[in-house]
Amino acid sequence: MKKVPSFESYGDIKAKKFIGNGKYLEGIIKSIAIADENGVTQFEVEVNEQLNFKNFTFDVAGKTVIAPTPPIQSYANLILGGLGSTVNTPTQIIALFQQYGGTTPIVEVVGSDTYVYIDSFYYFKNGAFIDNTLLTYFVDKRHLGNLNGISIFDGCINLEYVEISSPIYFAGKSLFDGCVNLSLTLDFVKNLKTMESFVFRGIVGDLSQSLYLSNITEIVTSEVFNGGEYVLNMPNLKKVTQYKAFHNFKGILNAPLLDDIGDPSVNTNSFYQIDSSAVVNVNYKLKTANNGSPDADLVYVESRGATVNYVGYEELFTDLDKLFARQFADDAAAAASNIVLIGEPYVNSTTGAIHLRLT
Repeated sequence: MKKVPSFESYGDIKAKKFIGNGKYLEGIIKSIAIADENGVTQFEVEVNEQLNFKNFTFDVAGKTVIAPTPPIQSYANLILGGLGSTVNTPTQIIALFQQYGGTTPIVEVVGSDTYVYIDSFYYFKNGAFIDNTLLTYFVDKRHLGNLNGISIFDGCINLEYVEISSPIYFAGKSLFDGCVNLSLTLDFVKNLKTMESFVFRGIVGDLSQSLYLSNITEIVTSEVFNGGEYVLNMPNLKKVTQYKAFHNFKGILNAPLLDDIGDPSVNTNSFYQIDSSAVVNVNYKLKTANNGSPDADLVYVESRGATVNYVGYEELFTDLDKLFARQFADDAAAAASNIVLIGEPYVNSTTGAIHLRLT
């Protein structure tokens, strides 16, 4: 193979990666080596991660590389596992959206899965995948969509995992209702601030799995965690007054700041029909909230055979993964952040210990 000089003297060379429908991904070539074999010029190029490809034509005058169409797996940003036989055209993809302002999606089936490239933000319509028993996984690599609609994955009994590239802060009603096989590796929900009813209802899980919701301070909707058998970590939850919020809950609830379950003399049924296997860890104040006796809701929990532990924050969360916690040098620094209120927890950035802000 005869080697010819590189084109380094041309400066930055733009690369274009054709992906159909007149669309290109663009980037700058980092290095280029050129060789002749039988009169055909071939190129091997190192480019940025998004444009990782080899062997293409090169326009010397325009200093532009045009690559052949790459496999869709290399650039798809929306993947619907198991839907290759039923959702496999641009029209069928757009039919899932309440709103979409982009150009025609590029759609290709690989095996039993549907790979999609879209170039604009979208809103799923209500019930986009409701009762779809073929959907096995959902991946949104660029988080171009939102999950604000009603019943988006409701009844998807074979949905095993959902991956979204960045956090969401609002979850629509019945988002994962009835998704009995869904894995709780849902990192994108840890920053949820608002949940509608039935969001996690019916997700079973087990005690080897945990759901971490760090920003929820109050549960204002009913039947959110029905039937869960997992570890539910809600380190900043302070108030629950909704009927059946933990209906038939079978897991472990870690809510060390929870000190308000409504009128302490009245059972609000927030833990309606809680399972005897459940463990409820709540703030020690609730042990004497009802004129020296435990809150009526927790008396009910124990009457069901479930376990109630009255704890403080440090007692419960000393060994919890602190990656999600807020870190500050001391109470003054925590106060200056305007994030941590008096009585709220933070991690001391020097010692790694968890503290409640006192001043």
